[in-house]
Amino acid sequence: MAVAFINLQNLADAENFGGVQTKIFVAKHTDIKTWPTLATSRTVPKDNIELTGNFVMNTGKKFTEFYVTTDTGKIESEQVGPKDAKGWKNMLDAKVPGTHEDLLGSLIEMGNTPQVIVVVEGNGQQRVLGDAGRPCYMEKTKSGTGDTVESGKFNEVSFEYT
Repeated sequence: MAVAFINLQNLADAENFGGVQTKIFVAKHTDIKTWPTLATSRTVPKDNIELTGNFVMNTGKKFTEFYVTTDTGKIESEQVGPKDAKGWKNMLDAKVPGTHEDLLGSLIEMGNTPQVIVVVEGNGQQRVLGDAGRPCYMEKTKSGTGDTVESGKFNEVSFEYT
């Protein structure tokens, strides 16, 4: 059964403010034993994105919390592909402060590691980048010491899931 189009009204009173919360949750793709799933019967638009169930991790594995500087994190979704074969590319961009060795070492490890990321939007809605068949990857990282005390040490990170 196909999903029916519905009338979409202006949600002027909805929580439509931008940004993401200050924590993202990252796990290695191989650390997940069981994945949440989409509805098998999709009848309303939200069925195309709403997951049912929970992530179940392999023994001893967990999602890791990753701090993101306030007002620097965002998710952008872009439709890609040719006519009749459209899909979506989802990107997370954020800034992470500091250049301490654990942070830099973690970024190196994440560089080529298939992963899944859970991001909480400012209004509490959760977004998942990665699924059982297609992981999310770190697309790029830029690290810097800053050139003045005021500029600060930083890491700009970008993740992509298509």
